[in-house]
Amino acid sequence: VHSTLYSARRSQLARQTLGSNIRFKDPVPWISGSLDIVHGDVNLSYNVIGSKGIPAKLHFRSIRRERGHPFELVAWELELESGQTIDLMNDENTPLI
Repeated sequence: VHSTLYSARRSQLARQTLGSNIRFKDPVPWISGSLDIVHGDVNLSYNVIGSKGIPAKLHFRSIRRERGHPFELVAWELELESGQTIDLMNDENTPLI
């Protein structure tokens, strides 16, 4: 979770959309989804906000197709309250990928 938030802070697309100082929206963040490393499925989402005051939900999904293989990033995106989705995997400076 911290790695995905750190990477969102470094993402040019995320900073253009939310502003600088991207952080959890709430003092005690609610993290939804599942974390099943053994079976190769990580699917997380949580609310974030930046200095522009625009709230968004950050979605992260990574899978491992076979045991012993590396995880593949499937989805990493921001969903704004307006319904607009920003695909952070399209960022040229994506540190997570």
